[in-house]
Amino acid sequence: MAKERGQDVAAVLAEAVALLDSVVDLAGPDISEDRSRYEEFRRTRAAVPLDDVKAWVASWGSSDELPRPQPRKIR
Repeated sequence: MAKERGQDVAAVLAEAVALLDSVVDLAGPDISEDRSRYEEFRRTRAAVPLDDVKAWVASWGSSDELPRPQPRKIR
């Protein structure tokens, strides 16, 4: 990637670390939110299967773009 951009590796890594720092809370994960979402899934068994998400993302920008997948009951 550095070669493609005409930059040195250190510059690309610095940019990646800065981007990561902007989207990840380095103070620690919010485990309570994760736990709450997992408990909701265990209660309702509603989720969006990974294959549905993959198909949706693959369709982006095409003339046959799929609608956003909706959660459904899974086993």
